[in-house]
Amino acid sequence: AIAKHGTLFRNCIAPSPMTFPSHATMLTGLHPLQHGVLVNMQAALPQGIQTLPERLRDRGWRTGAVVSSSVLHHRFDLDRGFDDYRDDFYSALFDTADPSLQRTNARTTTREAIEWLKKGTPGQREFLFVHYIDPHSPYNPPSRLAANFPESPYLGEVAFVDRQIARLVHFVNQNSKGANTLWIITSDHGEALGEHGESTHGFFLYD
Repeated sequence: AIAKHGTLFRNCIAPSPMTFPSHATMLTGLHPLQHGVLVNMQAALPQGIQTLPERLRDRGWRTGAVVSSSVLHHRFDLDRGFDDYRDDFYSALFDTADPSLQRTNARTTTREAIEWLKKGTPGQREFLFVHYIDPHSPYNPPSRLAANFPESPYLGEVAFVDRQIARLVHFVNQNSKGANTLWIITSDHGEALGEHGESTHGFFLYD
């Protein structure tokens, strides 16, 4: 629905097949070789690199982020320029010692985003960055959506996030009172789903 009434970019190229480097590019406008973040959870965003939320905050905007994966934890300095950076409401959902799998689901992420919006001041310009991790291995969609996509739990996760984005859009539309809201919906990388011998992501950047 948003694509129908907006601008749809059909040719999108991720700068990295990993979450943190690609998000660093989103928020700085720089290629990974320029901002220096090349691998998840191994280095922070270097000092001296300006981010989009810094630029907006300097112009009087209220800035917030809700991120659903420990890969984007504030210790990696991606919180630079955000008045509020919510990365403290999730825990490991899977029986694993892998810290990259500490995350929450889209329903909780949307709830936190709505709570942030409720705390705003009427007329205040706001920038809110909402990060969903669900369409990301391992795939574990809600049971009803899993039943709708028995051959592809990945698509079940995509459908789950789609519904939660709709919930967020509905809240904004009901409470913005005619505010001029710009929605930017994108992804940090894709999933190979078996193509080129790769089951998920992290190695290749094929179309």
